Amino acid sequence: MLDEAVLQRHVGGRNAMASQLRKLLSVADLGNVEIRVIPFRNGERLGLWGSLMILEFAAPEDEEIAFVEYQMGDSIIDGGAHLVAPYLKKFWSLETISASVEESVALVEDSLRKLS
Repeated sequence: MLDEAVLQRHVGGRNAMASQLRKLLSVADLGNVEIRVIPFRNGERLGLWGSLMILEFAAPEDEEIAFVEYQMGDSIIDGGAHLVAPYLKKFWSLETISASVEESVALVEDSLRKLS
């Protein structure tokens, strides 16, 4: 899940940004990854001030892990579902305001086109 701002802010110059956008599109084609963009039209939301990654595993005995990056560092949250649950809830709430996979891919493609 990406804030639309990351598609508009050209970090590293046009060539680097175009390369990053092409990489996102190639990953989206893998089938096991969904690219979801939170559009500007949905306003600012809590939870967009850092990175949140939820790791889920195929084996039922392996519990989910949350990895949170923020301005001053990062944290790994594991040790039980009760500790990871608030992060899952935040992730799911962001998912509800994100664009569909198809619209998200179109937003990435549009950003790439604008760089050409």
